[in-house]
Amino acid sequence: MKEEGKNPINVDREDVLDGGCRGFQRDSFHPWKPLDVRFSCEDGIDEGGLSREFMRLALKEISNLPMFGGQDNYKIITLDYSCVNRNMYYVIGFMIAYFIVHRGPLPRFFSVQMYSLLADGFADFVPELEDIADYEVQEQVKALRDATSIEAFEKAVKNSEDTISVAGCFSLVSFGKRTALVEALIQFTVVDKNKGAIEKCLEL
Repeated sequence: MKEEGKNPINVDREDVLDGGCRGFQRDSFHPWKPLDVRFSCEDGIDEGGLSREFMRLALKEISNLPMFGGQDNYKIITLDYSCVNRNMYYVIGFMIAYFIVHRGPLPRFFSVQMYSLLADGFADFVPELEDIADYEVQEQVKALRDATSIEAFEKAVKNSEDTISVAGCFSLVSFGKRTALVEALIQFTVVDKNKGAIEKCLEL
């Protein structure tokens, strides 16, 4: 029997996120109550240790979801249709917030900039080149930034035409405007393109 005043979570140790997401989406789930975790085919009463183990395993699985892009320990929230379709941005955002409030393990896979964005919002957020999750796009923007001649810049533009087009930045394609072009591409790729997904994570 579940203990009164707790949120019951029944999970399989090999796929804790599936049971965890179902538990957190129950109408009866209360954000201020502690968890009462049960691992399938295992005995044990959750006096706090099972909850911490669940949160640790859940964060490990969360860090590998396609809704997070970039290198390990430097990830950002990115747009992924499958996660949008399953309402994962809201659910995962809720789970991470719950873990933090209840003194669980912290999500240490975000970039410093992403931590800043999640804590303080978009107003003062200035993304950096390293926050671009797609390595190929990051290299394209880096080439534009580092171009020291018109010839090098034109070559970089040619290699990044699709990226510039998607961002709607062709009006900034000029050697003299390359700093503005790079800033606009970073802003679009990191923030503007993913803003809806990021906002869903913050929708608590």
